[in-house]
Amino acid sequence: MGNNPAFNARLLSNMSFDKFYRVYVVGDQLFFIRIGGQGGLRQGITHQMGLLGLLIESLMKKRTEKKEKAFIETIDQADPEQLLTRHKDNFRLGSVALHEGSLDPPSFFATHGPHVGRCLLNLRDGKKTNLQFEKAEDMRIALDVLPTLFSSRFRVNVRWNENKKKYEKRADAA
Repeated sequence: MGNNPAFNARLLSNMSFDKFYRVYVVGDQLFFIRIGGQGGLRQGITHQMGLLGLLIESLMKKRTEKKEKAFIETIDQADPEQLLTRHKDNFRLGSVALHEGSLDPPSFFATHGPHVGRCLLNLRDGKKTNLQFEKAEDMRIALDVLPTLFSSRFRVNVRWNENKKKYEKRADAA
């Protein structure tokens, strides 16, 4: 309850709106607790309004980040198991469900908004889960815990470039 590693990631979907999750690592399971929705929608609308839109978007972003931070501080104190029932989009993913996965650098085309890296999970049931990290700190936490959780079924295709202050493709990555 509060001591579990956790990071934020956007679950990408081409068939519905993206969902923003707080992902808790508990034992050999990942708990996906929804903390937000389609973030790019706000940007798309406000950017159409020119300079006024940029001002409105800036104010909305600060307000949203403040509310999000307070919400995360609250749920970080709870048991992820109990949080599962709070929203229909919350779910759990056990390590045995993973066929293979990888941590990758940001995609060249940021069609789902700005991000610092991605996590691709191919599940045993044939489904694919694509996560996007919007902050380097979240990617760092995922990099610390996911390879250990999924062991040989997980590839790390990124490295931190200290000079550029960003994640990039490893030279030896396929």
